[in-house]
Amino acid sequence: MRFPSFEKEKQLIVNIVHLQRTELQNHQLLSLLHEELDWRYILSVTEWNHVMNPLYLTLTQSLFSSIIPPAIQTKLHQRFSSSLSQTMLLSEELKNLVTLFAGNKIAMILLKGPIIAQLVYIQPALREYADLDILIRFEQLALVKELLQNNGYQLYEGIYLEPFYLKYHHHLIFFKRKGNMPVAVEIHWHIIPSVAPIKLDVESLWSSSVEVSLADCLVRRLSWENMLFQLSTSLILDEHISLRLFCDITQLIHRYGSELDWQALIESARRAQGLNVLYNALWYSRAYLNVALPEQILNTIQINHQQCLGPHLEESIFTLNRDAQGRWFRSKSYHAFWGRYLVLADTWPTRFRYLRSLMFPNEYFLRSFYGVRHPSVTLFNRIFYVLKGLINIVVLLILLIRLPRRNSTTPARGVEESRS
Repeated sequence: MRFPSFEKEKQLIVNIVHLQRTELQNHQLLSLLHEELDWRYILSVTEWNHVMNPLYLTLTQSLFSSIIPPAIQTKLHQRFSSSLSQTMLLSEELKNLVTLFAGNKIAMILLKGPIIAQLVYIQPALREYADLDILIRFEQLALVKELLQNNGYQLYEGIYLEPFYLKYHHHLIFFKRKGNMPVAVEIHWHIIPSVAPIKLDVESLWSSSVEVSLADCLVRRLSWENMLFQLSTSLILDEHISLRLFCDITQLIHRYGSELDWQALIESARRAQGLNVLYNALWYSRAYLNVALPEQILNTIQINHQQCLGPHLEESIFTLNRDAQGRWFRSKSYHAFWGRYLVLADTWPTRFRYLRSLMFPNEYFLRSFYGVRHPSVTLFNRIFYVLKGLINIVVLLILLIRLPRRNSTTPARGVEESRS
């Protein structure tokens, strides 16, 4: 078995995220709930995967609620109440930002969070989110930054400086506090960073965007095809993959599958060199959540390197570590992240460029990485990064060689085991 421990807990979590539930799934869940379960692990994994709202809303149904320990019900209720408060706060802030941007003639497209919750999920409370993602045109970024800072927001830089984000990334993060709650807004000028192996024309996002009514205001959203592709890119952009991603994809296809232009989506992914990403996103959404895809759609996506994420995906979703106090936490797994980056790149030249950037980072990257404490780039810094890059390349190539191959009709073994 792929997972020698916590089998029942993992089966329960996968069962919970099936939002279109069947009688058989309810019967299986009832059976699992009567087992001896590690609830600390379940709560930790669902929180890391951003699916605690489905956990709460499912387990509080009359069919299951009497079986759940009272202490667990209390924790779930507190977490759900906090999520709803955050959602209400962000909804109010969205109205303010739409008014602010419209008054200054700033075009915007609302991404992910509230769009997916309100328009994709039948029950919006199932989909939690903690920030607002807004796409603007790059030439209006300076004005947007000034407006946000004049309205109490601060720019978050972290270990990198603002010029690094402008040159290598695809968004800036602004935050402020309202009472005792944080408000975070990500201002995007693209949905993919410039260093990613996927190259998508941002103008195609604008030209196909659609105006919709949301939270008592008019906003623009991506086309369903671009929204599905953007969700798929999380496989290569996010350090950790979460089950919420596959819930989002499944709900979008469940609700709007008949409106999707699949051939246009596949052709767009091919032009963006993102077929591997799209393929894996659809494959694992079907494997975990039985998403209904058009017949032969997966076979239509012809990819050169039929690599599956397999262990990378399962590790990202289910693997947690315990600290000295017995608390669960998710450790950073950069090699697994870089391994995904290499697997999901569509071409070997793209993989080579990425490996080269790891081994020979330019002076700008080193300055940005060291930040204020190390403003100069010394010969030692360069030698250190070359040696580190060599080690990274060896490790990543080993990971790439060890990744399982599959044909277009056989799912990954680990996923099939998680469904059983």
